[in-house]
Amino acid sequence: AVPPSFANPAVVSVDENGCLNNGTYFHLKSPYDPSHTGSYWLLSQGPVEYPEVGTRDFTCWKDVYDSLEHDRYSKEYKIVLESDLDFGGYDEENSKCAMAFIPVGNSHSEIDGAGHSIKNFCHDSSFAGFVTKDYGGIIQNLVFENAYVRGDTAGVVAATFAGSLYNVTVRNSKVTGVYAGGIAGIVKSNVGGGFVSDVEIASPANCTGAECNAYLGGIAGLMQIDDATIQDARVQDMNFKRTDASYDVYAGGIVGNIVLNYDMGRTIGV
Repeated sequence: AVPPSFANPAVVSVDENGCLNNGTYFHLKSPYDPSHTGSYWLLSQGPVEYPEVGTRDFTCWKDVYDSLEHDRYSKEYKIVLESDLDFGGYDEENSKCAMAFIPVGNSHSEIDGAGHSIKNFCHDSSFAGFVTKDYGGIIQNLVFENAYVRGDTAGVVAATFAGSLYNVTVRNSKVTGVYAGGIAGIVKSNVGGGFVSDVEIASPANCTGAECNAYLGGIAGLMQIDDATIQDARVQDMNFKRTDASYDVYAGGIVGNIVLNYDMGRTIGV
């Protein structure tokens, strides 16, 4: 396993290419294993030999992503936040995210914020969120502040979430999508301890298709599949915005809509 920390030292920001400033770095550590030989591929450097002592320092997020995604020794890993991170937010003048972000892709990982914050996170994509769609890992003890997320399916934490979430806060943020929620566009699993505050959830400016509706929720736009649960959720000071009156919008403080296959006794705890 490769347990990386997001950054060191404690206060960092990221430029438009996803690279850290002020001499800071993303740090990946792995136990020494003589079998870790050969090379792995980095987007900015090409092939890189495995280090004997099992430590790697990267200044750019894309290299951390690429190493974790393609390193055969990191199929299950834990990321620990050692600092607050600032991803630069949304560039209003140029109508784009300040950083070209790639969502965390390994669906079996664990992300522990250790009480730190990710500030000004911005992602604009069909499936928009901090982790990849259908993420199946664990996310806990993390705060998102001033996030801007836009997509067909969009949530600050994930577009579609199929893992476990505990003690995660989203505040002062904006999410826009056909399926849009403060935590996830679509929840397919277990959300516990989610707190969403001062967040605008908006439908898109246009929606096409034979049956085009939008589903907006404080936690999730849509709660889907028979074993999904939302417990200990708190939502306050929400603003739901209907951008286009030509299609229907379904909005709810916790979820916009629930689609459960079998057991209608599943839990939503507020």
